[in-house]
Amino acid sequence: MLRRYSVLVLFSLVFAVALAEDETIKKNASILKDRGYGNYWDRCDAVKAIGKVGTKEAVEALAEVLSDPADPPVREAAVMELGSLKDAEAIQYLANVLLLRLKDPLGKANAAWALRRLKNKDTLPALMQALMDGSPLVRANAAEAIGVIGDPSACEKLAGRLGDGDAKARAAVAQALGRLKDSNSFDAIAK
Repeated sequence: MLRRYSVLVLFSLVFAVALAEDETIKKNASILKDRGYGNYWDRCDAVKAIGKVGTKEAVEALAEVLSDPADPPVREAAVMELGSLKDAEAIQYLANVLLLRLKDPLGKANAAWALRRLKNKDTLPALMQALMDGSPLVRANAAEAIGVIGDPSACEKLAGRLGDGDAKARAAVAQALGRLKDSNSFDAIAK
């Protein structure tokens, strides 16, 4: 009897926490969508509240903010919150869905910047794919993120991007290779 009661109490607590997280996300996501609500500090606070939840659903709620050209401080707050994720599922969601499926280059570049802050090797496949993106900003941010993550297995793919048509993207690739200190890449950088 005591065991059943304990399981019921535990289930109730988990359900209550999940419900509270959903409410936090919904409430603060509505603040982010309402341009007439308060000032950018209120919107930054909403981003932080969503970020503290740290789940895949929280990442979904912050996705729109990454592409918002009208509100740079709020966008930066979203990048910072996403860059401090701890939940593995949320990190994978950020890597695979936002970076690879967002259409807006600004949002993709900001997602790459958040992945840079996470320094998580599991995000490398998505970042490697982003090296081929149509936007030089996305390619540069992806290269920088790969360099910061510091996995030498990325050297060959990075070296292949040293011929990028954009000078900033090329510089980011060279800098990433320099961070990785792969002696095989030094010849490619010199060329």
